[in-house]
Amino acid sequence: GGGGDPRDTAGQRARPERAGQQRHRQLHGELGHGRHGDQLHAAGAGQRRSWTTLQSSSATSRAISGKGNGSYGYHVQACNASGCGPWSGTGSVTVALAPSVPTGLHAVTVNANKGYYTVAWDAVSGATSYDMQQTLPDGTSNIRYSGPNTSASALDLATMGFVTVQVRACSSSACSAWSAGISIMLSSN
Repeated sequence: GGGGDPRDTAGQRARPERAGQQRHRQLHGELGHGRHGDQLHAAGAGQRRSWTTLQSSSATSRAISGKGNGSYGYHVQACNASGCGPWSGTGSVTVALAPSVPTGLHAVTVNANKGYYTVAWDAVSGATSYDMQQTLPDGTSNIRYSGPNTSASALDLATMGFVTVQVRACSSSACSAWSAGISIMLSSN
């Protein structure tokens, strides 16, 4: 109804929507005096003109999850019983997820008596580099390789026993979890 205060809770008068904004506005039922709701829209990477309504309520925040890598734009509009104000400027959020955990880790070459081995794994989409970690029989871990290849070699003349080898994929923003490990027996001395 028309008997309520036409100002929103920020004390600013709501402006009637323009014809160009009408396609973005959703009708609100009366929620009481004062603020009647906000509109929150989003656009995905490369879709700045294709807005999707994420929220149409009096809530002032929204958790968003499940987005893939890319840049996403958001804007809001305050509404009350008299109408809606202008859209805010577009805020941008960039999502950069860690690559998937590498699979297919296997030993290519093992020369146990000389403490030498080569392992390989499957490439991961979005990865720019890989780390190969070796865990010694005493539990000490160290990264033996870091680089763009999907195979790596290590020489360890001082170790006797099983070493566990794992790999992870990295991008410019983050690294995956470590892969399942494989055991390699070294008997050098």
